[in-house]
Order: sequence, then structure tokens, then C-alpha cells
Amino acid sequence: MGGVRDLAHVNVAGGDELLCLWPRHGGVYAWGREMLVAFMESPCRYKHPPEAARDHTGIWKRGYLRLRRSLDGGQTWSDDGKAFDNSQPYERQRRILRLDEFRPHTGPVLERLDMSGPDAVFLMGRAWCGEDLPTLRTRGPVVYCLRSTDRGRHWDETPAVLRPARSRFLIHFANNNLRTKTGRLICWVAGEETPEAPCAAAGCGPQLYASDNEGAEWLFLSEIWNDPAGRIRASYPHLIVLPSGRWLCFMECRHVSGDQRTPWTAVCSSDDEGLNWTAPRALAAWTHAPFPLRLADGRILVIYMRCAPDPTGLYLIYSEDDGVHWSTPQLLRGDGLQAGPHSAIDGAYPVALSLDGQRVFVVYGWETDEDDVPWYGGRSRISGTYFTLA
Repeated sequence: MGGVRDLAHVNVAGGDELLCLWPRHGGVYAWGREMLVAFMESPCRYKHPPEAARDHTGIWKRGYLRLRRSLDGGQTWSDDGKAFDNSQPYERQRRILRLDEFRPHTGPVLERLDMSGPDAVFLMGRAWCGEDLPTLRTRGPVVYCLRSTDRGRHWDETPAVLRPARSRFLIHFANNNLRTKTGRLICWVAGEETPEAPCAAAGCGPQLYASDNEGAEWLFLSEIWNDPAGRIRASYPHLIVLPSGRWLCFMECRHVSGDQRTPWTAVCSSDDEGLNWTAPRALAAWTHAPFPLRLADGRILVIYMRCAPDPTGLYLIYSEDDGVHWSTPQLLRGDGLQAGPHSAIDGAYPVALSLDGQRVFVVYGWETDEDDVPWYGGRSRISGTYFTLA
């Protein structure tokens, strides 16, 4: 077995004056032929590099959490609103999140929704309206959780807020929750100490939060891993559950002194529902923002972007024995930018789901070099790829 077949690519989002990024910080959901995707989007004329900045001076300042919906299995897509608007004044964002109503002993009361149904959606995001960061001329990020019981058409009026417990700030991710046998909800985030240099800063590691009230409140549960020596930064965690009950957490690791050319995928495991974890084991080099998926036949895929060295592209590896041994990399798409001898390209930040137990749909960011963009690269769009693993 093995090998990718039935490849097909579709355009999910993008435009001549739109910057579309990071489905891994949004999500993808499916109900038969109906699909919903979430990602960050902002206006961008592609005239000056600061317009396309991937930080608090660019997309986090002018962007919003865009929703797009498909009713034909992902072949065509249309806008379906904004889940959260980061371009609003920070005072307005704070009012939406009701941040100034929190006290040591009390806070906003959120409705207890039944989130156990098939139409329920948890969608996390980040609003830069927290503590003042004078050196950056901005405010710190606040992670929130939106809840919907009707496939993302309506959302709970007051988002839940995740409070950092083991780090100064939190980073959110897509499709980042599971429900235990007891009904408890678990979500995974990453903790970091500074948002100033997220690819190089020490003190970043994956964490678990738990909710016993259907996502109305999330509390710190455990730290999956953090390098005690401060040499390795770990992020982009994602969990899958094996039939044995073992949890596997896949993550991206990179040396603090490194860059986009150094990341690797690692995995660690827990046999007590996330309370204790093994040390991470490296699986594959040159892998950015890995996203795992378990198929109906038991095989585990890990989809990632190779940002450097060339050949860059969207790849996967797979395991047929619950993650003990892994295949050689399989190319999904390779018509994007090339890194060259010393640089690295931006990541794809993929997120994926299984449509029928075997056929997979991946959503990711993509760009090619365009002559009318005055720097190496082009318009950042959201793409989708269908494939089957033979």
C-alpha cells in the first residue's frame, strides 16, 4: 500500500487585493457535501511589503477571521461572514470579549450550550487587545473560543477566553479539540513568553486546556512538552487518539537559534488522557506546521509544508503501525515558490479532514511568483487539495 492518487486542486479563497493566510489558525469542517473553512484575511494592494506583513503591523491590524462555505463538496466557495474582526479598535474588541468584566472571583456568565451534536463547531482565534506592549506599540494577544451549534451560521454572543496559566501568552490552532469518554472537552494550544519573535523565541511549548461546561470555560490541564534547556521551540501541536486509548501529539520543533530552514516534526504520547507525556521523538526533518490525520483503515497521515531546502512543496508521510515506522515523503503539490540556497518560503499551514474514511481534503495557504507583485512571491491565496492514499 501507499502512494498518492486522484490528486485534484481547487481554489478556496483569494483575490487581486486580498491577503489570505493561515487556515491552521482557523479550521475546516464538513457535513456531507457542506463545508466550512476559516482563515485570516485582510485587504492588500500588493504594492508595498508592509501591506502583506504577517505580524501585528499587517494582517493582525487590518485583518479578520474570514468564513467561507461550500455546498458542493468544496468545488465552489462563497463568503459567509467574519467570525471576528481584528481591524476594529482594541477597545471594541475588548468589549466583545468582555475582558474588563473579569475579576479574581467572577466574570461574564456564558450560556451552557449542548456542543455534543454533529453540527457543533468550536472556532478559536486571537485578538491583539490584551496587555499593553509599549516596545511593540501594540497590545498582547488574547485567545478566544467561539461556539456554534448550527454549523457556524450563528455563534454564542460571548466568546470564551483562555487565560494563560503556564506562559505569558497563548497561541491558538485549528480543529484543536476532542471529547473524552467522560464528556470532558480537551483543547490544545501553545504557550509562549513573547510575541516579538515567534519563530526564534524560547519558552514556547504545547499545552492542554480542559472544559467541563461545553466550552464556556477553559482551564489549564497539563503541559505536553517544553524544552527545559530553552534551546528548542515547540509549536503547532495536534492530537489524535488511537483505538488503544493512547493519545499522540504531533508538533513542530525548531532550534531557537534557527529559522524556517530548521524545523522538524516530533511526536510524543500519553496513556492517561493527557496528564503525563513522553519526551518527543523526531520523525522527519524540514517539516513546517505538521497536521496529522487518522484514516478509517488505521493509517496515520502527517501533512506538512517543506519551506526549505528545495524542492519545496506540500508533502505527507504516513504510518501503518500507529506511528512506529514512517514512509518516505510523498509530494502533494510542488508548483509554488522555491527557497533558493539560503532562504525559506512562507509555510502553507495546512489543516485536513477525511471525507469518506479514505479520501482526504487539505486546506492550506499557497502562492506563486507573480510579475506585478514588486517582491519575490505573489498573492497569498487559500487552496484545497483532494487525494486518496492508495
